[in-house]
Amino acid sequence: MMGKPGFTSSLLPRWLPTNRRNFYKDKSPFGRQKCHLCLTGKIENIEHLWICPAVEAERTMFLNLIQEKLTELKFPFARKPNQEERLFNSLVRKTLEGLKGKKAKNISTERVKRLVRDFWDTNEDAKLSSFTSKLSTLIHTCPCLEGVNHSCGQKSIIGLQNELIGMFCQYLALTVEANTSSLGRSILFNEWCSPNESDMAFGSLGAFWNVDLTGKNCLLVCTRNDSVDLKNINEKIQLLVDSKQPTRVLLVIPSELLQEMALPPRKILSIAEISTNFPLTRPEEVEGTSFNASEAYSVILVINQESMLIDPIQWEGFKKARLTWAENNGSDLSIPELTDNLFNERIPLHHSPRARQMIPSSPSGVYHFFDPRAKPKFETNYLISCGIPIEEAKLINKINSHDRNLSMIGILPNQIRKLFQDRDQGEKAFEELSKELFWKGYNIWNKRKRLTSKFWTEIAPPEWRVYNGKKENKKSNKVKNKIEKKPYPCQNIFHFLKRHSDLSQKLPTPCPCSNILKRKRKYKSIDMRDFITIVPHNPTIVFTDDINTVAYTTREDLVRGAHDRGKKADSITN
Repeated sequence: MMGKPGFTSSLLPRWLPTNRRNFYKDKSPFGRQKCHLCLTGKIENIEHLWICPAVEAERTMFLNLIQEKLTELKFPFARKPNQEERLFNSLVRKTLEGLKGKKAKNISTERVKRLVRDFWDTNEDAKLSSFTSKLSTLIHTCPCLEGVNHSCGQKSIIGLQNELIGMFCQYLALTVEANTSSLGRSILFNEWCSPNESDMAFGSLGAFWNVDLTGKNCLLVCTRNDSVDLKNINEKIQLLVDSKQPTRVLLVIPSELLQEMALPPRKILSIAEISTNFPLTRPEEVEGTSFNASEAYSVILVINQESMLIDPIQWEGFKKARLTWAENNGSDLSIPELTDNLFNERIPLHHSPRARQMIPSSPSGVYHFFDPRAKPKFETNYLISCGIPIEEAKLINKINSHDRNLSMIGILPNQIRKLFQDRDQGEKAFEELSKELFWKGYNIWNKRKRLTSKFWTEIAPPEWRVYNGKKENKKSNKVKNKIEKKPYPCQNIFHFLKRHSDLSQKLPTPCPCSNILKRKRKYKSIDMRDFITIVPHNPTIVFTDDINTVAYTTREDLVRGAHDRGKKADSITN
């Protein structure tokens, strides 16, 4: 394509400078090959580049504009529904019909739609007919009453209000719900953990203590029902925050149960203490029964240094939101003074945290060769069932099987020309669509390039950077066998934030991060006006604009006056 030959020639052989290509030999614990712009934890390769949540706005605009372009260019059958949308609606309808005769107290229409969507995203290649059998394992048929814990041996899932979860996600960039189930999980998370193996068919990552969650931000709600797994939970949290990748766990737990855990003392922050009226929910029930906890709860943030730097916390806004929520819900919430001082004595960071993965919208229309999220599938039979002739159905199926990376730079399949009966119209549509795809694809790459450059130059910790300035010349290095001083192993989670005052009254450490910044003087040298205020007032000194002032005399004036007197005396004697 014209205009950007470097972009095109690099993408064709898959040589774009992604993290996977730049650090393919990297074996450090920093996870340099992962995408540092989003919280998915995926390896940043060519495929991830187009679906990264950090470029969600550009991608959404791109898909909408291309879909409008297809309609404008009068692509045949562009308004037909796609296969996924039709099968999804059919599966929801059949499931609701099959549940009419069963007394399922934890199944509703909205929950069925969510379960179908989770099953579809997790088992794209599996037969959808197995959904009914998988769903039957989730339906509770126990005689236990609603609104109370199970007495039949099943684990009771306790959750938080969606309003409170939304606030935590907004200010702490949480992406994983670490202790839930397929029936009770929150729609605000795309990733979630459940100890129940039957939930894995619906998208569960597995039990919290068995899953690699390094580099992610988790919400973990523990109650008395989780006391059996407390040891596994404690060991997993310790392992996560000891990593060199940005990781945090927000732990909501009864205050008495917290005393039984051995969390790392230097990596925890008490975010809030709620003594009474803490609202909890039973999310597995259809109504989502709410009740107030009968004991005090603590909200603890377990975090490492890298997470505090890469995903900054806007403390003042977060503090105000918590107090407002507590006032609206009548909860007795208090924020520890020490935590408040630790945040207030540091200069806050103003860059945005890594992007959260949003709930993806299903593609519309039968054409999706330009959609990087849609995977190629055999769709000929479905297209024929929609009333599309067999020849056109085969062409559309081949078009949708085209490589998405090539489509993003405007290289389109030749079958597009054959779709149009008029040859000139087909050539025109081919050329216009090719240019549109190229420039929209380049906009996505350009946005990613700017964000990556900002991350490595302004945000990334110094030890993450492979190249840190000029390399030393061995020939010019006269001092040999020099013993380098090892850096102090600082454990302060605020290590990368500059300290402007001493509000926490903590003892300083050898690490420079505990030093208080000194205010720089505005002038490198002393201002002359400072001397004027220091000199005592002398009434004989008068400042005036008149050059011929007589308020004071200098040594030159005295010498000149003496000469004048001598001349006068000589003139008199003569």
